[in-house]
Amino acid sequence: MAKKEMSEQILTLNPNGKTGALMPLEIYEQLKEAIVEHFLFQPAMTEEEILQNLSKHPVVEGYLEKWFKPMLPDMMARDYLEVVEGSQPPVYQLKVIRC
Repeated sequence: MAKKEMSEQILTLNPNGKTGALMPLEIYEQLKEAIVEHFLFQPAMTEEEILQNLSKHPVVEGYLEKWFKPMLPDMMARDYLEVVEGSQPPVYQLKVIRC
């Protein structure tokens, strides 16, 4: 019997210290890339707007529902995204890194 190859996994992070989700690295990278891509066209979005934009993205079709929720906290913990101060509902934007 042939051994089934396991794909690489990544544990998502959470800025609040909550336990992350273990997800396939390939899916993580594709979803992260798709999220960043949408911020290049619309610099600030709510979670609902991000989800609406991604639902039209062909690369993430089939796994968006399962993996979307842990991605935003992970991207905040890894300094890709930040929440616009005082926004309700929370509005996300790409984090600007100043050198």
